[in-house]
Amino acid sequence: TLQDGNQLPYDEFGNGEYVIFIHGYISDGHVWNKVKLGWTGEEHIFIPTLEGFYLNQELNSKNTLDAFDLSNHLNSLIELIKNECTAPVRIVGWSYGASLALLLAIKIPNLIKSVFAYEPGISSFIENGSVLKMIEEDRADMASGAIQALNKHDYELAIEQVVDGACQKKGIFKTLSANTQKLFLENSMTIPLMFNTKVAPNLRVSNDDIREISVDVTISYGEFARPAYKLVAQVAKSMIKNAKLEVIPKAYHIVPVQNPDNFIRAVKKSFVEENVN
Repeated sequence: TLQDGNQLPYDEFGNGEYVIFIHGYISDGHVWNKVKLGWTGEEHIFIPTLEGFYLNQELNSKNTLDAFDLSNHLNSLIELIKNECTAPVRIVGWSYGASLALLLAIKIPNLIKSVFAYEPGISSFIENGSVLKMIEEDRADMASGAIQALNKHDYELAIEQVVDGACQKKGIFKTLSANTQKLFLENSMTIPLMFNTKVAPNLRVSNDDIREISVDVTISYGEFARPAYKLVAQVAKSMIKNAKLEVIPKAYHIVPVQNPDNFIRAVKKSFVEENVN
């Protein structure tokens, strides 16, 4: 049980230096199952599920609307790092989890050894108006199908549209295995929260915040990434002092379930390069 009264369920395996994998929206710790199966090495892995997501529903004593909050998510991860891990730890984040990874590097740099951030969505630090416009237009296109489904209260279709939209590939959701589709669909109750401006985590990070990140960071995106994810990654890389850019071959946004082997290679490569530098 964490200090705020919440319980943060997590999977844990291995021995060695601590690595925390942070999931994204419409998912939970199960999104890392294929990565877990393919992982080899001398690391102590933690895979938590954040408040408000499926695997953290029954354990959560708060209302989902209250739990689905950036402060809750960040504070719970910080408590996990302080109470259960031997710092400094490595953070691997996907999508919303990648944004949280960067925020942890800003908030608790002394407890973080490195960050691997795959296709973070956070963009408030970008000051170039034309780049921001391109990002906003691409995001509007990405979300349009999901919003239409949400307006019809069809949460399952909204999940399908979020996955297809994030990957910019119509029909990719239906190509996923039944178990993989299930892990996304189990989180369909979070769909309205993602698009509710009063509830959705407010990811505000300034230009100065990003520039002050001192830990080693790998910003990554897939070969088939949408323009918004590419632009955010490229700008973030240019602003963070100790940052590298890693493009994962044959990868879409849902890389942990779609191409876990290439994802694992990229994460492991970032560990080795960080140790050499």
